[in-house]
Amino acid sequence: MMKNYLQNFRALSLLVTLLFYSTTFGQTLFLRDDGTTVVISKKVGANFTDLDSNQLKKEVEVKRGLIIDASGLPNNHVLKISTVTAAGVESDITNVATQITKTGSRYTYLGTDAAIKILKIEVTPPVAGGRAATVFADIGKEFVAPVDDKDPDKDQEKSESAKYDNWRQFVSQNSGGALDIIKGGKRYFPNSDKAYICVDPYGNIIGRKPVNLDQDDEVIFLVVVPEVKYDDYSIDDNDAEYAPTDLAFRPADAITNNVQSGNVDEPIKYTIREFIKGPYTSSNVVFNVKKDGATVSTFTIHINPLYHVAIGVSYVSSNLENPTFDVVPLADSSGLNTIQRFNNTNRTLITFNVIWYWWSTMKYLQGDPLTRGRDVLKEPNLITRINPTFGVSLKGNLQENFFAGLTFEFARGGSICAGWHYGKVTQLSDRNFELGSTAFAGTQADIRTEEVWKWGQFIGITLDTRIFNRLFNRSVTGN
Repeated sequence: MMKNYLQNFRALSLLVTLLFYSTTFGQTLFLRDDGTTVVISKKVGANFTDLDSNQLKKEVEVKRGLIIDASGLPNNHVLKISTVTAAGVESDITNVATQITKTGSRYTYLGTDAAIKILKIEVTPPVAGGRAATVFADIGKEFVAPVDDKDPDKDQEKSESAKYDNWRQFVSQNSGGALDIIKGGKRYFPNSDKAYICVDPYGNIIGRKPVNLDQDDEVIFLVVVPEVKYDDYSIDDNDAEYAPTDLAFRPADAITNNVQSGNVDEPIKYTIREFIKGPYTSSNVVFNVKKDGATVSTFTIHINPLYHVAIGVSYVSSNLENPTFDVVPLADSSGLNTIQRFNNTNRTLITFNVIWYWWSTMKYLQGDPLTRGRDVLKEPNLITRINPTFGVSLKGNLQENFFAGLTFEFARGGSICAGWHYGKVTQLSDRNFELGSTAFAGTQADIRTEEVWKWGQFIGITLDTRIFNRLFNRSVTGN
């Protein structure tokens, strides 16, 4: 039975490894030089697909974790990576450790400034070759998070030029990009890690206020505003604490019809103004929507805390035997005695465990400036249900039994665990003594034993300490 457990555990370990390598790394741009031209490509399987300037603008999201792989460039090429602000100000970050990390020929963008959404890459071949520098400008400039498989740029020209009787008419008669987000019920995009709060020109929320945010969340306000009043709007977060990390958010509800219509005397042009806020470590963040400096509405959003580790108690079965020894008669009826081993079966132990939420650290290795942890109020996916665990036995000396392995969270507060048991066990000092066969003339007190460290395997179930305490208290009190 234990053998089957171990086979399943090894299979689980292999699954974790495969999932890790398939999901750890984010979007990667590959720079290559074919001898005449420098190109930027994406990789699909084993094949490269070159990206043109339009694709670089619209299909690349400039965010932390974006990787620029220059392994396809000769060593004599000079690479320059710059950030570009919305106002067009460029900053060379190629060798700025706070903005980008370099591992070999791979550059990982850290994205410490959430307002930066545009990159510029310049590759300069040797002067002797007679080739000019290749410049890839406006990378990510027109990127919009995909919404329900629709074209993000559909009908944008119409929405920018037409006039409407009210903001609702502007939203209903146009689509694409931010408008699809405002019209749709979905406010959480797990693939791009963003949460959206949509607001009309009067400060009313369009749809519902999103809930269940955590300290990794980036909050984006999409405000429908008259074009001539674009600069009159602002969002104040009242100096809430800021944490530069990503989004993990549940979807909100669909658009409602009970908000102010915004009818005006003459048609006007509308547009969407975007405000990027957060993430936050404050427990509650109060947002003020302002027009001409005056507050028109106020929203409060609760922020869930994040954790790096969890504490649990496990009931485990281990095949690391710790036998006792006693004197028994020999089976040949000679009247002589021998030594026999007892309690040499699998042991059931209660262990104290630390469970490491490793996925946030793996995100840090991708380029996250901070490692925040896990929001336990959100339902985990398959990969985040599997976590390393380390523990000690609660019985006897804590320094005599150590456990390391993996847990699989099957429900909130409960996990299956399996792994390796390294512990101190008792054995006969005389290694040549054959139990049950060699004659022994002494008593049990004369049996010489020693303690040695050995390896075994375990499998069991891990419970949250609150569940364990409730079960334990009931078993003690009889309730």
